[in-house]
Amino acid sequence: MHDNLRDERLSGALAHDRQLSEEEKANLKVVDLLVDLFNAGDIEGFVRRTYHPDYRMLVLDGTEWNGRRADGFNIFQGYEPFIAMETFIRDAKPTRRFQLNRAIAAGNVVVVQMSLIDAQDADYELPWCSVYTFQDGMIISDHAYLNHHDWPGSDAGLEAVGDGYDEHRPTAA
Repeated sequence: MHDNLRDERLSGALAHDRQLSEEEKANLKVVDLLVDLFNAGDIEGFVRRTYHPDYRMLVLDGTEWNGRRADGFNIFQGYEPFIAMETFIRDAKPTRRFQLNRAIAAGNVVVVQMSLIDAQDADYELPWCSVYTFQDGMIISDHAYLNHHDWPGSDAGLEAVGDGYDEHRPTAA
């Protein structure tokens, strides 16, 4: 777990004259679990133990991948395509790790600032941010702000598992 960050999170809440609620503490523990499972290479656990079965992920990246993209290519749903994509990325860069830089909990929402780092390359760092909304103790909504072109294996991974993603994508309105 990330005890050094837990202290920072708590002090951030206390700086605003409030204690974290039990829900907020539980949600932060899920974020810690997400990081631990991802870093251990347990993609199946990372997805199934932290994301709600009905989750929806919206990946935002500049004007190319925004919330109004007509084809829905940056919207992800369903465990199987998520696991396939993350497995592809893990295999493309097996030494990649999440570094949790900051987590801010407010009710059923946790905002995280993380970096994708490489255990074998101290100079590699890809910062990103997600806004997680929780339901039933799991992530039901993930709005991720990242540079998808620099995410290891993501473009090739989307091509490799594209058909799996397509069957789980919402239809464009």
